[in-house]
Amino acid sequence: MRSTTKAFVSCLLLLGVVGCSSVVSIHPLGEPVSANRAKRLEGVWLTSEGDPCHLRHLDKNELRLGWVQWEEKKFKMAELSVFVTTDDGQQYLNVFAKEVEQDEGHYSIFRLVNDDKNLMVLTLPNVDVFEKAVNDGELAGKVEKKRNTKHVTLNSSKQEIDDFVHPDQVAQQFEIDPSLILRRIKFFHDE
Repeated sequence: MRSTTKAFVSCLLLLGVVGCSSVVSIHPLGEPVSANRAKRLEGVWLTSEGDPCHLRHLDKNELRLGWVQWEEKKFKMAELSVFVTTDDGQQYLNVFAKEVEQDEGHYSIFRLVNDDKNLMVLTLPNVDVFEKAVNDGELAGKVEKKRNTKHVTLNSSKQEIDDFVHPDQVAQQFEIDPSLILRRIKFFHDE
């Protein structure tokens, strides 16, 4: 798993649940939500293990995700950009990461199933579904396999990816189990 994606997933404490298989895209899924809609996600959120992650609204549909890591006997602040989007009535968090400065970056996509005031439920892409789409030529991309993990990189156009993820198939395309469940413990704006 790529290090920045691994850091995000570690923040959400999923490594023991989902392993290191992943799906990333060179384009975000869906169209931007309004700034007001994105701003509703601001706050301090706790993972199921009790570790805090901070989400702050930057501009339009962009949020900044921040958390603290323990690295080489020191605390280190880590952060990633998150773009909130919608596609066919479904909402998504597109987490942008660059491995090195020369890298163009990629988006890890999470389906936002529920986001009431104090609870956020996210589902992960079903790696097998996206692997099959790449192997069958439905989507452009590549599949890397190592031991017990798969990494799928989607290189299709934004429109092709948006068209592939369809409301009638979203339950198969994004895994219900495991889900990421985050509880808000602090708001950063007036509700």
